[in-house]
Amino acid sequence: MGFEPGNIVNLGFILKGVELVFVFIIFMLHRLANGGYPIAWSIDSIDAGFLGTIVSAGYFYFIIIIMVGMVFGDKAKIQNLLFNVFGFIFFLAAGSKVIADYNGAVADVLGSLADKELAMGSMAIITSLIFLVDALFSGLGLKNGD
Repeated sequence: MGFEPGNIVNLGFILKGVELVFVFIIFMLHRLANGGYPIAWSIDSIDAGFLGTIVSAGYFYFIIIIMVGMVFGDKAKIQNLLFNVFGFIFFLAAGSKVIADYNGAVADVLGSLADKELAMGSMAIITSLIFLVDALFSGLGLKNGD
């Protein structure tokens, strides 16, 4: 198993690059959006806060690891499918919780902080859709034997 330049231009690698950019944006919003201080993933749930933090930080590093493996020819197809499916579920859940918590009357009280929270939640949901697209292509690849 060695470096294979052709792997950089395949669809799976390109989608991982897009995912990496979106997850990085979410991670930076979470860590720095409040004047250099972190913003919360939830108002009322410590567990939702842990989920958001773990998903944003963990998936950032996992994507880098998977991309390095792909460049060197790793073909972990079932692992990639599971990674994408769970990425879809986790980012959708975290983003939905943020939007549910920081919408409505809370947004009126918090003002611009709520806007930053809603932006982070929206980015998480958009990122979940990218993981869904990647999962669909991974599933099709498994079905077709690619």
